[in-house]
This record gives sequence, C-alpha cells and structure tokens, in this order.
Amino acid sequence: CHIAHTLNALVAINHLLDGHPLAAHSPPLPLDGYLLLLNKLSKVTKDKNPFERGFKETLDTAVNTLADLENQLLALQKNEQQTSGIHNLHVGYTRVFGYYFEVTKSKLNQIPPHFKRKQTLAGGERYVTDALKNIEEKLLFAQAQIADEEKKIFLELTQLVFKNVSLLQQACVYLAQ
Repeated sequence: CHIAHTLNALVAINHLLDGHPLAAHSPPLPLDGYLLLLNKLSKVTKDKNPFERGFKETLDTAVNTLADLENQLLALQKNEQQTSGIHNLHVGYTRVFGYYFEVTKSKLNQIPPHFKRKQTLAGGERYVTDALKNIEEKLLFAQAQIADEEKKIFLELTQLVFKNVSLLQQACVYLAQ
C-alpha cells in the first residue's frame, strides 16, 4: 500500500529530523494509529472488519451492534425451528430479496401462520416474518454505518498524507544532501 509506505517514511523522517529546523514545521501527527490500521489492512483478504478494535469508538460501536444483530438472527432462526418443528429451516440472504426463511417442499405443511411467502423455488419456498424484517432493517443500517465509518477513516488517512506531502518532499531533499 503506497499510503502505508508514505506514513512509514514520515515516521522515519520525523526521527531523522529530530532537532532540525524542518522538524519544527511538522505538525503533530497521529501516525501510530494509522500505521497500525494500514498494517492490518495490508493483510486483509476477506475479513469482515479489517480495522483493529479500539481504533475508533464509533466504528467499534457499529461493529458490536452488527454482531449483536447477527446473534439475534441466529436466535430467531433457532426459535422458529423449535416452534414450527421445521428443523431444516434456515435464514438466507440475497441482495435482491433480502433476508428470508427457506423451507423445503416436504415441510410446507408445517409453515406457521405468521410466515409470509416471499419467493417460490423449485425445491421449496422462501418466507419472511415481521421479526425477520425488523432485524434485517437494523442489520442493513449497521452495515451502512460501518461502511460510512470505514470511509471516514480512509479519508482522514489520505488527507493526513496529502496535507504533509510538502513536508515529506522537503525532508527528502534534506536527507538526500
């Protein structure tokens, strides 16, 4: 990641310039947190949350909310399995239809009255309930909050780097001499 290399360079240059007049023009930078973030991001492949806990409280809150809602979703699935007697009932998600309960054709005669048909499949049906819709709304909101917080962090990071480009260039000229 080029930004990570630049921030690493800023930290090294700050140490090398200690006591030099250029160092007096260097604003205090919260580089440690951003470097921690970038080191983590560079290792991310399919991690749901690429940011270290504790990096930003608002992000942590949104991530915790999402985890709680995912647990509520699993609890709702388990509750519906137990109350309906449909043990192979499961929650699924598609971007087009959202969250749903899927029931195979062999269990359609056990569908509870509060289930509302959403989609017919070759091997079964998909249903929604008011409780499932409620959790879905909250899940989507939490996911949007996380995306917003991650975007804010990235923008802060890029602004930090761009704001200090001239300092970095001056320091490079000095170090090259």
